[in-house]
Amino acid sequence: MSGEARQAVLVVDDEAPMRAFLEKLLAKKGYAVTAVDSGQAALTELGRRPYDVVALDFRMPGMNGAEALSRIRTDHPGVAVIIMTAYPSEESVVRCMGQGAVRFLIKPFTSGEFLRAVAGATHDRRAAATESSLTVRSGFRDWVELTAPSRQEYLARFENFVDALYDTRLAPSDKEDIKIAVSEIVGNAMEWGNKGDQSRKVTVSYCLFPEEIVFKIEDEGEGFAPSNIPDPSGNPVEHLLDRLRQGKRVGGYGLHIARKVMDKVVHNEKGNVVILSKRLSAQADRIGGKTRTRSAST
Repeated sequence: MSGEARQAVLVVDDEAPMRAFLEKLLAKKGYAVTAVDSGQAALTELGRRPYDVVALDFRMPGMNGAEALSRIRTDHPGVAVIIMTAYPSEESVVRCMGQGAVRFLIKPFTSGEFLRAVAGATHDRRAAATESSLTVRSGFRDWVELTAPSRQEYLARFENFVDALYDTRLAPSDKEDIKIAVSEIVGNAMEWGNKGDQSRKVTVSYCLFPEEIVFKIEDEGEGFAPSNIPDPSGNPVEHLLDRLRQGKRVGGYGLHIARKVMDKVVHNEKGNVVILSKRLSAQADRIGGKTRTRSAST
């Protein structure tokens, strides 16, 4: 971080080994870091000096992460908050995202995952200061709808939170396929559907069934005819040259990739709504009244 102001990060975790590890990791990477052991201590520290990012443990004695997040968003709206937890649930993910957290990390996470989350949160401080720009709805169990402007920082938030929502419930191979497909289609919706117009929104809905997961991705653009999109894998060189002749960026693989990794990809007649579905390869268990999946390694 030479040549630019050091980013200030506040680590909040009641476990001393975790605090020490994250503090050392961040300091080594050039961040100005402080670590405290409770939500109340975090609020006190935030009152003393400004911070760019707060890495906040969700489950702590006394003031828990959700309560601390609410106070931080009210009193320090310009701070980007990362939630860390070893006990993810749909309720906690939806609640924290609705309150304006910009990243959600599930323990145990790697050093690389944590540093990428901090870097992304630092970049997304603009989103952190505009909580109302992103809305979260959950009408019934296993159904969640997220709506946000066509801004790049929200694509990363979509990816992170949707991934966290079903992190403990899908086989790794399913998760990777879904993450790729959703990222590609949401990116297309922002760039091509809404044409980068930040006043237009993208809505991502998903519903998890015992044997299938279904996504609906909708933009506010004029739509297009999916049948007119050529398969870029047939002649990738000619596909690249054709896009360059049209003045388009290198790409055009998003829809093709989604069709490869998902079982169904269906557009509405207008072309601004995409339904993605994938049958799950893991076996479904009923645990504590909730549907969960069990991978082969369990």
